[in-house]
Amino acid sequence: MTPLRRIHPETWRRAALLTLLALAAALPLCAQDAPKAKKTPKPSALFATDSLLTFTLVTDFQGLAGQRDTMKHKAFPGVVRIAGAQGERSIPVEVYTRGHYRLRSDRCSFPPLRLVFGKGTKDTPFDDQKALKLITHCRDNSDDYQDYVLREFLAYRAHALVTPASFRARLARVRYVRSRDTTKVLERYGFLLESERELARRMGGRLLEAKNARYGDIAPDSAVTLSMWQYFLGNTDWSLSALHNVRLVQREQDVFAVPYDFDFSGFVGASYAIPDPMLPIKSVTERLWRGPCPTREAIAAATAPFLAQRAAIEAVPRSLPGVENGWAERAQRYIRQFYDDVRDPGRFASFARSVRPGCPLSN
Repeated sequence: MTPLRRIHPETWRRAALLTLLALAAALPLCAQDAPKAKKTPKPSALFATDSLLTFTLVTDFQGLAGQRDTMKHKAFPGVVRIAGAQGERSIPVEVYTRGHYRLRSDRCSFPPLRLVFGKGTKDTPFDDQKALKLITHCRDNSDDYQDYVLREFLAYRAHALVTPASFRARLARVRYVRSRDTTKVLERYGFLLESERELARRMGGRLLEAKNARYGDIAPDSAVTLSMWQYFLGNTDWSLSALHNVRLVQREQDVFAVPYDFDFSGFVGASYAIPDPMLPIKSVTERLWRGPCPTREAIAAATAPFLAQRAAIEAVPRSLPGVENGWAERAQRYIRQFYDDVRDPGRFASFARSVRPGCPLSN
């Protein structure tokens, strides 16, 4: 069994101090009125299949490239062209830049995008869609960055195997055409992410925007499942209290945490991904438990879907033919290390408590 990494107590005390201060100021979420239970709606056409989606996006990419303000996003008119039941369709869209880290021009020459759809989506894969995030390749002249898109898409595919409280993703081959010069065409892989509106509707609940959430504010199984998923992925780029790369969905009296944005994880292994210097790890491939104080029973419950889907999860890195073979092999080893770590729920619970100050010493 792979030994679990131990963290020096002094290092953890420094890292934990800021977390404890933030949690001390947290406000409970339970005062909000619970929505009435709803029937689970039928999945949208866009995310009802895993087949590769192909479409063309025409807009002012030169103008978009100059929009790097993370707080103000200017809309650029554009058109999505896609095959429909009656031939090619043209759907008017508004295109926005989005994001924070990848929006900086020194990091990504091609920014991440948001598509807001106008009329004309009926009888196309975008039927009933209002706005969607498009995860892009970041740099035009780098095969590595194209591969990072595929790796992150596979992370979403693995997450869907573990829990239905996950954002659905649809892989796409996109032709980017400049509206100022339609002879300039770029074709790359990207993927579309299920909207928060559709996620909440599918889960039969509603989105909560309140920050300062504590682990005690969300359903206990959701808290440990969220943390176990991030541990599995080797992802520390998230915060429940700040709603950083996490969304909350309230269903009746329970609140569920749904994570997204996995490019800084050890699973993806992007060259630019580094952990926060306040954390006691040197590389994103070092797994770190950042969840609540878990019991043996909670760990067993959280790992149950991972164990039930182990064969399918281990097959995920090789489920896309375009993924680089060296990474797929490394990713499968990384997955097997996770299963070694959590093989004994009691041992893992003891480890997790040891890196969370103030946790009880017994189950």
